[in-house]
Amino acid sequence: MGRIIPNDLPFYAALLDSISAARDLPLLRRTHGRLVHLSLSPRPFLRSKLLAAYARCSRLHESRLLLSLFLSSSLRLPPLFSLNALLSSLPPLPSLLLLRRMLYLGVKPNSLSFSAALRSAAAIPSLRLVRLLHALSIVSSLHHPPSLIAAYSKSGDFPSARKVFDEMPERARSFEARTAMISALGAHGMAEEAVGMFDEMGPEVDDKAVTAALAACAHAGMLVEARRVFRSVSGRRRTVEHYTCMVDVLGRAGRVEEAEALLTEMEAEEMDEGIWAALLAACRLHGRIDVAERIADRLYGLKAELNNCTSAS
Repeated sequence: MGRIIPNDLPFYAALLDSISAARDLPLLRRTHGRLVHLSLSPRPFLRSKLLAAYARCSRLHESRLLLSLFLSSSLRLPPLFSLNALLSSLPPLPSLLLLRRMLYLGVKPNSLSFSAALRSAAAIPSLRLVRLLHALSIVSSLHHPPSLIAAYSKSGDFPSARKVFDEMPERARSFEARTAMISALGAHGMAEEAVGMFDEMGPEVDDKAVTAALAACAHAGMLVEARRVFRSVSGRRRTVEHYTCMVDVLGRAGRVEEAEALLTEMEAEEMDEGIWAALLAACRLHGRIDVAERIADRLYGLKAELNNCTSAS
């Protein structure tokens, strides 16, 4: 008896949701092919799910193609969840142009739409656009303080970022808002205040808050405080971002060998380009050619090990 292949919409909708969450591009392509074979891909609901999944997998060409199919077939935009995925994945200028088109066609954005647009405006960076989006979010009753704090800070307007935070009621200052403020303080030379706010958050802080506090310490060269923040996180919870920030702090302080030793706590597959770049930058800053050579040997060894694993699989 042959294998039964489901052809119902709810099954594939749920499957595409799980693929989108996992960002599993190979499975997404196989599923898309199956939908084409079953003549289900033109269905607007599944097409919108495909668009969102491709956007989540950073496949912007496919996402844009599906968006153009929507516009050519129905002269209207896909559902908001697909548009939000695309807004978050597109480069800054196309993302903002898409939001403008949404508004022109009468699509009402939500807080996720504005958060994505604020990230794009801050990435340009354009303080004028950030202020325009802030005004639009107030008119639309979609005020999202954490995104506004981050956008104003990255656009160089720290007083506005602080004003947004200070005007929030104490009970409304979520971990996300406090983390955004810690990042803003650290980026604008107020690392001690940033670490103080981190301490006020208590022991249940999330990984993003730890990264923000460590980054603030790195910018200010606060090695003692960075060690304390780093030690406050158990080894089980430490992320590659935590290690990268700590390597940066140690490297700036001239503790290059200690930074190198810290990497022995990590699994090989966890290490990314950022952490090696931070360590090599420290070697260059302090003239430690010997450590740089060891890092190069280790990188070549890791590359060969990974190639062997890939061949074996």
